[in-house]
Amino acid sequence: EINREAARLVFDDLFQDGVEVIAQRPTSTGYAAIIEPTVGNYQYSYNQLKNLGFAITPEAMLAVQVSLVNENGEIVFSKSYDSGLRSGDSYMLSTEPAERISEMTHGLFVELLTMAAKDFHLELMKQQD
Repeated sequence: EINREAARLVFDDLFQDGVEVIAQRPTSTGYAAIIEPTVGNYQYSYNQLKNLGFAITPEAMLAVQVSLVNENGEIVFSKSYDSGLRSGDSYMLSTEPAERISEMTHGLFVELLTMAAKDFHLELMKQQD
């Protein structure tokens, strides 16, 4: 769900008619382009050692492969994006620690897909020249 929402948020402005989030690649054409983000690696932790056990620091790492597929079903651009290990804000007590990881994950997806959107824009501009 996080992947879909991040993709909708990031790519909606890239295309004149916006985007449609679908579960799998369609068999028929009718799309100007298809963007396929695939999670390659995802790790998270609640790091207490970083704060000597007095607080918890949520950490996450995300890697995605993002491909741009043309209307003929051919991959015209594909690249991997990796966030590296990131630390969130430390906290002493939380009733919803999973929500903190979820927020971090969503932010990482948006960041990586924004990089992909910039690369796709450049690629699409090259193809029009």
